[in-house]
Amino acid sequence: MSSWTLTPTLRNLLVCPITRSELVDVERGLYSAAAGLVFPVVEGVPMMIEECALQPTPEELAEAQAKVGSP
Repeated sequence: MSSWTLTPTLRNLLVCPITRSELVDVERGLYSAAAGLVFPVVEGVPMMIEECALQPTPEELAEAQAKVGSP
């Protein structure tokens, strides 16, 4: 479960800035499976630039896969 929150309106607008694909909420931010990166959310602000992106942890990968696989 993630420790950050975004307003539903903002969250619905966000896509991966590199691939324009869907993002999945993970512990440190928003994960793009297509790009293989996590875009961190810092104090409620999504850092949606490639230079700020992080490599996903094994836990984040498992979390994202569980969310994508669920209805």
